[in-house]
Amino acid sequence: MAAILIEVIGTSAMNASADADSNIGVAFSIVMICLSYVFLSFAVRTIPIGVAFAVWEGLGLSLVTIVSVVYFKESLSVPAIFAIAGILAGIFLLHQGVIAKPVPAEGSA
Repeated sequence: MAAILIEVIGTSAMNASADADSNIGVAFSIVMICLSYVFLSFAVRTIPIGVAFAVWEGLGLSLVTIVSVVYFKESLSVPAIFAIAGILAGIFLLHQGVIAKPVPAEGSA
């Protein structure tokens, strides 16, 4: 979750600094996105990389979109809403598949 939230902060800061002439916002964005990858690397110690990356990117994309609508007053089309719902449904299904993964029997290699 830390990787996702830090990525959302970094990406949102990138958008916020796009109108400014200062490079501080850009530097902050780069640092936050790099830090997000560090936390993602911690997550893959216990979560398969495919699952971790899909959740990180999917939830990050969804949250950045919500921030852009609420904070930056960007519009969101009906197809975009359905797309985000599809992403969230995909993450849910992926998560269910990981939970339902069969456990090997004792004594099997």
